[in-house]
Amino acid sequence: VDKSGVLMVVTGCCRRLRFLKGELLSVTKEDGSDCYTDLKTNRTYQERPVVFSYGGIELLRVGETFHSRTRKAYTSMHGLHKDSLCFYGFYLKIPDYRVPKSFRLVDPVWSAIFDVFACVLEGDDEEVYWCCGCLADRSIVVMDGEGNYYHVEKGKGKRYIACNAPKAGEADFASVVEGLRKEAGRRAESVQRERQQNEEEKRRKRLEEIKDVLPFRMGMKWGLKWGDR
Repeated sequence: VDKSGVLMVVTGCCRRLRFLKGELLSVTKEDGSDCYTDLKTNRTYQERPVVFSYGGIELLRVGETFHSRTRKAYTSMHGLHKDSLCFYGFYLKIPDYRVPKSFRLVDPVWSAIFDVFACVLEGDDEEVYWCCGCLADRSIVVMDGEGNYYHVEKGKGKRYIACNAPKAGEADFASVVEGLRKEAGRRAESVQRERQQNEEEKRRKRLEEIKDVLPFRMGMKWGLKWGDR
C-alpha cells in the first residue's frame, strides 16, 4: 500500500520482499526466482532494472531496452546505447523509428526518418510522445498515441494545438504549425537582439574601464596601472 493506504501491489506467496533504491521492489518467489516491481507504475520485470535519471526524467534499463515510468507503458527499441538518448533541459529524446503512419513532422522538407524520436516530457507522467520537430525558439511539437499534437515550451508544459482528425471549424496541423513557426521565429530574433545588446553593453563597460589603464615598467617587467592599482 502507499502512504494513504491505497493498494499498490499484490505479491501473493513469496519468500522475501526487499525495497530497493529508485522505488523498486524485489520479490523472491517460492521457487527461489526473483522479479522486480516498479512501485511508480506497478509494472513487473523478470530482470533487475537500472534507473537512469535525466533532469527530472527517469527511465528503467532492463536488459537491452529502456522502459518509461509513465502511466502508459513505453519500451524502446532493442540495443540502444545510453549515450544515444539526449536530454534538452525539459525533454528527453529517444531514437525510435517505429512511428505511427499518422505521424507528421513540423518540417517535412528538411526532416527525414533519422530525425524521428520518441520524447519524454519532464513533469509529464501520462505517456511517451513522438517528437515532431523543434522550433526556432527551442520549443517543440509532439504527438501522443491518439494523434493529438501539443506545443511544449520549457517550464510551461504541453498545450494542445491540433489533431489528425480535426472537427469542423478546427484548424488543421499544417496551418497551426505555420503560425507557431512564425511566432517562434519572432521570439528567437527578439532573444538574439537582446543577447547582442547585452554583449555590446558589457563590451562598452569594459572599454570604459580600460581607457584609464596605463602601462608601467617595474625593473625588467611591464604591467598595467589602473587608478591606484
